[in-house]
Amino acid sequence: MNFKNLMIVEDEAMTTLFIEESLKSNNYENIWTYTSSDDAIKGIKDGKVPDFILMDINLRGSKDGLYTATQILKLHNIPILFMSSYDDKETIDEVLSISSYGFLSKPFNKRNVQIAVSFAYKLFTNQNPKEKFTFNHINLTKNCYYLIEDKTIIEDDKIIDISFKQKKFLDILIKNINNTVDKTQLSFELWSQRDVSASSLRTIVYLLKKRFKGINIYSQSKAGYIFRDCQL
Repeated sequence: MNFKNLMIVEDEAMTTLFIEESLKSNNYENIWTYTSSDDAIKGIKDGKVPDFILMDINLRGSKDGLYTATQILKLHNIPILFMSSYDDKETIDEVLSISSYGFLSKPFNKRNVQIAVSFAYKLFTNQNPKEKFTFNHINLTKNCYYLIEDKTIIEDDKIIDISFKQKKFLDILIKNINNTVDKTQLSFELWSQRDVSASSLRTIVYLLKKRFKGINIYSQSKAGYIFRDCQL
């Protein structure tokens, strides 16, 4: 399992600790844990975007894990492994209608968790080969590309300079390739505040599109912006 950031949405503290203990050998850079739907969604909107989510279905309150997963998937394409003590046909059908990456029936043991997460993430990467960066550059246009590690733009074999904020905006979108990045997240990362005028983001997009004709940056209504690899 070669991902770095894990999120656990579970309202039972002992279950969360058990999952963390089961997966500790994977040495994740971040493990974000939440006990409610609202907190999990807010965490992602604030920039804590995981590579994988373990989601309890029966969260306390009016918003369960199925609702939470649906809202998260509107923002990012993330593999979600559901957990529940209920494994009746109706529950499984609901799970499959949202995510096809598996189901953990409670109670489970450490090996159950390890195998389920491993299989789910493998399935996700097989189905979404371009979601994770297994390559070193992204094409911006037919004759222009972005070096991911160096954060450098190359056009016709020449290094292209753009403003700091334009480059940072582009880097954020590329790190979330083919997924919508929330306007609030963009504003916070660019200006360290969330109430920036929408016109400021539009200006950055306009300048990038003017400089790189045909670049696949799209506005997603009022939600945010998305970059799509021009090879897709």
